[in-house]
Amino acid sequence: MNLAIEPKLRKQQAGFRKGRSCSEHIFTLRQLFEQSQKWNSPLFANFIDFRKAFDSVHRPVLMIEWIMKESVDNKKTGLSWTFTETLDDLDFADDIVFLTHNFIDSVRSKSLQINDLICDSNSDIVFITETWLEKTGDEVILRELTHVNFNILSHPRTSGRGGSICAIYNNSIKINSENINTFKSFKCTKSTAFNIVFLCLYHPPPSNVNKITHAGFMRDMEDLIELYISFTDRLIILGDFNLHFDSADPYSKRMRNLLANHNLLQIVLTPTHNKGHILDWLATDTTTCPIYNLTVHDKIISNHFVIMFNIHKSKPPKVKSIVTSRNINSIKPEEFSSSVESELAILGSQITADSFNATLRKMLDHHAPLHTRKMTRRQTAPWMTKKVMAAKRHRRAAERRWRKSQTNKDRQRYKDQVIIVKETIYNERKNYFVEKISTCKNTRALFQTVNEMKNAVGNYHLPKDIPDENLPTAFSKYFSDKEKIIRNKLDLHSVVKNDEENSDYVRPPKRIGNFSIFKHVSSDEVKKIILASQPKSCSLDPIPTNLLMKCLDCFFLEPITAIINNSLQSGAVPDCYKKAIVTPLLKKHNLDPENLKNYRPVSNLPFFSKILERVVLKQLKNHLDSNNLIEPFQSAYREHHSTETALLKIVNDLLIASDNGNISILTLLDLSAAFDTIDHSILCDRLYSDFGMSGTILSWFKSYLTNRSQAVTLNGKVSNYVYIEYGVPQG
Repeated sequence: MNLAIEPKLRKQQAGFRKGRSCSEHIFTLRQLFEQSQKWNSPLFANFIDFRKAFDSVHRPVLMIEWIMKESVDNKKTGLSWTFTETLDDLDFADDIVFLTHNFIDSVRSKSLQINDLICDSNSDIVFITETWLEKTGDEVILRELTHVNFNILSHPRTSGRGGSICAIYNNSIKINSENINTFKSFKCTKSTAFNIVFLCLYHPPPSNVNKITHAGFMRDMEDLIELYISFTDRLIILGDFNLHFDSADPYSKRMRNLLANHNLLQIVLTPTHNKGHILDWLATDTTTCPIYNLTVHDKIISNHFVIMFNIHKSKPPKVKSIVTSRNINSIKPEEFSSSVESELAILGSQITADSFNATLRKMLDHHAPLHTRKMTRRQTAPWMTKKVMAAKRHRRAAERRWRKSQTNKDRQRYKDQVIIVKETIYNERKNYFVEKISTCKNTRALFQTVNEMKNAVGNYHLPKDIPDENLPTAFSKYFSDKEKIIRNKLDLHSVVKNDEENSDYVRPPKRIGNFSIFKHVSSDEVKKIILASQPKSCSLDPIPTNLLMKCLDCFFLEPITAIINNSLQSGAVPDCYKKAIVTPLLKKHNLDPENLKNYRPVSNLPFFSKILERVVLKQLKNHLDSNNLIEPFQSAYREHHSTETALLKIVNDLLIASDNGNISILTLLDLSAAFDTIDHSILCDRLYSDFGMSGTILSWFKSYLTNRSQAVTLNGKVSNYVYIEYGVPQG
């Protein structure tokens, strides 16, 4: 009896078996949990104790369905197989363990693997079903899923958990995606790209819990196909159907007939699940929307395989950009400074901002001339280091060996290498952000790093409906027209006029403190301000900022200080310092990039202009502090203050009012384009009347605000310069 039963016993059975005990059972469980932790996939152990398990065994079932079925030869000669009850889950023990993976983390724990797969497969559109991603709280996972130059559209369930679908697509592809919440038996999204409608769906397995049946699924599928087949002849239906296409199941047969009645053909013919069945379908009309090079790959990411295919649509050509560069590192600071000094000596003692910039540009062209070349931009994640690339090469070699031999030993080696690649990418990404966070010198840099991790910055979005060469002009016109429209609505002139005609109107008195002359600044003060500034460069700068800082002690500090003092004493700002390059920036990453209203202008000023501003700011701050002219409750643009201090003040006042039994009403105002619509004359009048500014200082601010111009730049193209009638620069 033992000789007949032993080959039929389950490998995991430890009870009532020679050479096995509970020690082996515990050891096996420990190995499973360690392996699950290595895969970063949470594992749950549910311990079940059957009450009176052996006292309630049904003997006929035991005799016929287990002993006879498992111990007799597979020929089953002379046996009547009528019983349907089995003891498959008993395993001759009263304590058993069911191990279930937490599928909520199925995508969360494999996001970097999917990102790497998109990169290696050179895919343009990727659909993922059953992501289990939520509406909020998964920003980091979305960031990890999205490869460089890719965007993601996540469609979580409107209610309940699980079953979510997402589409990851290349930035160069215009795709529209939306939820279809009409059907209860499956989750479905509609995506349109290349004039093809993609219907990606997930049909959960029917159960008493979700109250979904195959019959209801069939009815919903009939409605879905009839709804969209009349709109387009280029339709692709794909997803996890949870129906065995390769079986004679009546519902599978009915589904095949339904597709055939609409000239749709399911073309996946190899198993898509590790159990050997075709659960993932891809149906289309092969005459109007042919599919090419369809392959199914076991990438050991999920129990479902990866389906890859091509459609008849030429990929967008790789954009070859004309790149101009200089070999700045070859410049020796001493030689460069000496050349600039010799050139300026020819001009005489009076050095202006324009002549200084022209000399710097001339010497830069001499020491590091421009080199122009065409190149294809290939952006990769910054954590894709040589270590990661080496691990991926070993993984590809292991995969080729397994594909060739089809042995379990080679598959296990490939599986182990997949784990190594996953861990390497995770560690390199972690090290990248750890190093970046550790080098953050201020809170702003820290928040930028966190936003990068959460994809709040995201990839650079631009409208696709406007040609690239017309984008700068379109943005420039929109920003300019927006200011004028808001200004016309405000009608400030009539408001001021009515106030002055009112007999009760009293002009605010001039505050204490007369601020009429700037102090002369020394070279040491200018040097300290320059070294404390971030080494950012603008296209309007005559030389790169890092080169300027290297040459600061050689010669540059003297002419820069002279130009600044000349501006302060004359009360005039050089015209070359009043130009700005504007870059449109999407206000939030989830806004529609096709609508220009969702962009805000970010001004990039010349480095010398920012140094001059900081010199003025230092003296202005001293005047405001010494005369107590700063509003006591102002938190913006004030040292040691931020939105946090403003919130603390508001919360404290609300709590005090509540303790006193008072009712509080909070009114929050958001001024549209507040800084873009500032009236220069009103601002100068307030500087004079409220802050005591006059003479040279007031003239300097008037010069700073008037005759300013800006141009929009995008992808190497620049719009015409437009003069700014209102507003102040915003960085």
